[in-house]
Amino acid sequence: MEALGAGADRPWRALASFTVLVAVLTVAAAEAVLRIGAVQELLPPPEPYYHTLVDRKERLLERTLRDAGGIDVLFVGTSAVIADFDPTTFDAERGKTGPAPPSFNGGLPGMAPGLARLYLERFYLPRNRPAALFHGVRAQELVMAPEPRDIPILGRIERGWLSDAPWRDRAGLLLTRTSALVYYAGLPSLVVRRRRTSDLDPALLGWLPYPGEMSADPTMGLPSWMADPVWDMRPGRQALRRSAGLAREAGIPFALVVLPEHPSLWATDRTRAGYAAFLAELDALARDEGVYLLDVTEGDLGYYGQNHLFFDRSHLSPRGARRFSAELARLWERVRLEERGGGLP
Repeated sequence: MEALGAGADRPWRALASFTVLVAVLTVAAAEAVLRIGAVQELLPPPEPYYHTLVDRKERLLERTLRDAGGIDVLFVGTSAVIADFDPTTFDAERGKTGPAPPSFNGGLPGMAPGLARLYLERFYLPRNRPAALFHGVRAQELVMAPEPRDIPILGRIERGWLSDAPWRDRAGLLLTRTSALVYYAGLPSLVVRRRRTSDLDPALLGWLPYPGEMSADPTMGLPSWMADPVWDMRPGRQALRRSAGLAREAGIPFALVVLPEHPSLWATDRTRAGYAAFLAELDALARDEGVYLLDVTEGDLGYYGQNHLFFDRSHLSPRGARRFSAELARLWERVRLEERGGGLP
């Protein structure tokens, strides 16, 4: 009887073994297919990071490093950096031609100084050591600079990057980095999510120009962060200090770059005083850390006063971005020339 019972179990065991084998082969096949570039181009944008643009910039960065062998100036910061910094114009103004490593716009949405520091440490610098590192800064980035652990929208990868990440987040990071299925959040999500957005234009080197120009003076009120009578810039200052330290340890020149904003943001005595305090904060930080401070406006709030130079009050139009990138390139070359002892009169 026992032998008969054991024989009756064999079909079920065989079926179970067959089911496991099919599942394993299916997963292996899916992993292989999801690693094919042509297939990835057809998929919805993966969401292992806090924003889908990170995946697109990652692919473009790796392509640029593969084709050019390195990065000259890496520009990081928030959406204002995405809109304001045109690497092609910046490099052309400095006379760079041929196969030399290009500059790259590494700006990401909401990349305040704390998040930028995390990305420099775990995303950008491990891949490549650029010739210089520019951190674009506006006043609001110093005031609104949460620590990465306090940002609620972090993706699986960023949560695993945190120094105090629990084991489950560290395990999630490992799985996301080793499994294409986990990276794309499983096959069901590929069915229900929208089709992949178009990749970034490789020729723009990470620049995403904001189309359009302001046709009239803005009429909206001031942003909410400006309501406080005194702006606490300590959070942003500490995060920038840590980024400067990372660059120093890697032997990379580090520059704080003041990003232009529309004069209407600074139309009152109180906001102009706040802007002066912001510039003073950056100047003190640059001196303390031994880094560069680059401001093409030299503190003149009206220097970028024409509406056509802006997409909105805090982001330059394509025309404004090209002007800013060219002027920044000339300023950088002048600063480096003076540093080498060949200062201009």
